[in-house]
Amino acid sequence: MQKHLLFILTILISYGSFAQEFSFKNYSGNGSPGGVFVLDTYQDSKGFIWFAHY
Repeated sequence: MQKHLLFILTILISYGSFAQEFSFKNYSGNGSPGGVFVLDTYQDSKGFIWFAHY
């Protein structure tokens, strides 16, 4: 019984440590910040994602 409880507790703790919060911004139509075609994407060291478009 203790092995099962320890296993479940380990799974719950590890699951919480991998949780991340994501936020998304959707651009479409007239609200788009520039062109329609994305040429390249880049993620910098701080986690920001940059898009090259025209």
